[in-house]
Amino acid sequence: MRVMPFRYLEDVAIADLAFEAESESLEGLFEDAAMALFEAMANTATLRAAGKRRIVVRADTVEDLLYKFLSEVVYLKDAEALLFKNVDVAITVNGGYTLVGEGEYDVVDPSRQELRMDVKAVTYHMFRVEKRDGSWVCTVVVDV
Repeated sequence: MRVMPFRYLEDVAIADLAFEAESESLEGLFEDAAMALFEAMANTATLRAAGKRRIVVRADTVEDLLYKFLSEVVYLKDAEALLFKNVDVAITVNGGYTLVGEGEYDVVDPSRQELRMDVKAVTYHMFRVEKRDGSWVCTVVVDV
């Protein structure tokens, strides 16, 4: 069984799900946070690779970049019924931050997928991204 690079936090709030991710690189942190979100919504092992989707977001801060990125994943689930299996992220800094991600997705199909929680939104409650002891760490709470 694969060891996940994130952990879910217990007893944060009744109607929310919280997780923390950690990585040595900023791109790795965003990929790990996205995987925590993907796994919260569905067992990614039950998803097929129906196609690839590019996600581009821009922000002035690292925190806003992660918030916008994860919010875009939730939006794509709601607006286009896309669930992601994985994502590769590249981040550039040039007077702000730009994230370009590409991930394999599947279209929601409860007859063959193990669906979990219906994440409604990423929240700012406890939301943070920080560098700690040489690693990047984030805490994210989502409304379910």
